[in-house]
Amino acid sequence: MKKTIKQLRYEQAVKLASYRDPDCPELAILEAQSIMTSFYRLCKLSERNLYLSNDANKANLKSTTESEEREQKWFERLNKVFQNKYGLCLCYCGYMPSIGIRNENGSFTEKIERYFYE
Repeated sequence: MKKTIKQLRYEQAVKLASYRDPDCPELAILEAQSIMTSFYRLCKLSERNLYLSNDANKANLKSTTESEEREQKWFERLNKVFQNKYGLCLCYCGYMPSIGIRNENGSFTEKIERYFYE
């Protein structure tokens, strides 16, 4: 049976929680779910900003610039959370951030998968 997006996201939250505590207590999973919710909201903002910056009528508006600045601040704050709590980092691979680790050769390996509703 095919898993739902909710089930897939829960599995990734459990996987994220295991980076901090291999026993994965329920409280750690709830915290990971909250952080992942923030991550998905950042992804949506990244997608929105992509559309705004590629729209000739909206690309140079103050609201677009403010939205891009908000995205940058959100990314930096969330990246610190991933680094400090889980030893992972965010990296833009395309227009949306991914969660993973930076390799010694400068490449990036995704460790937590993203699942989106269509």
